[in-house]
Amino acid sequence: MLAVSVPSVQATVYSAHAEDWTGNWDVWLTVDTSADTLTVKWNAEDWGLKYWYLGGSYIHVWDDLSQIYWVDAPPLYHIPSDGEKTFSYSLTHINVYAEVRWCYSITLFMGFAVTVRCDLYVPPEGSGCPTLFLWNGTAYAEEGVLHIHAESDVTVCHEIQNTLALEKGVYKLQLRGLDEYTSHIDQVKLYAVDYEGEWHMCPLIYAYHNELGKVTLKLSFDDSNRVDLKTAEIIDLKFTPSILYGETAHFIFEINGYNMKEP
Repeated sequence: MLAVSVPSVQATVYSAHAEDWTGNWDVWLTVDTSADTLTVKWNAEDWGLKYWYLGGSYIHVWDDLSQIYWVDAPPLYHIPSDGEKTFSYSLTHINVYAEVRWCYSITLFMGFAVTVRCDLYVPPEGSGCPTLFLWNGTAYAEEGVLHIHAESDVTVCHEIQNTLALEKGVYKLQLRGLDEYTSHIDQVKLYAVDYEGEWHMCPLIYAYHNELGKVTLKLSFDDSNRVDLKTAEIIDLKFTPSILYGETAHFIFEINGYNMKEP
């Protein structure tokens, strides 16, 4: 049996992604509640198009309360095709938005624009389920609640704090429904992070719901096929290692889904 213990630094990250209908223009929003930061990132494919200075390019970031970052391209300038901004941010139970508009020239007085908006809900601390349990070598120990409180899918990355044992070649985890609300789970992942900070995804080889049976395929893909986790239900998960034990600094558990529990 091998086990990895990690420092007691809680890290909960909420993220969202949006793209245009072609999939070539993207915007990401990320809130890290442990670092109290908000990051917006944008990317546009390089099609060799020229910037159109009359189009009105901009980057807008705001929440339900106020503007956070508001940039409108002045005449003869433009928004960079790719970029990233990070801000101090400590609010929860709030909606955050980012919208980026790129403008391209067809002729001197004619052009077109691509606008992409990304919305992210940051849930209140201490709400939502499921609860994550880890096999520590002798028993399943409670790791903590995964805060996926939202009306649609959100992605939460949780840095594992307690011992996760490697037993018979697999890491074993459980998701449990411990209240009266239902979690709708789309995908789960486990990453082993090496000492240089690189994430290595551990393959999910087994997922078993105590009422629904095998759900491995459903939890392997980010799609519309979700697995419901209700009161007193359990999902057993098994992952195989992606790197050697001695190369592992800590683990990250990622879940995509939502729970409409009211705070």
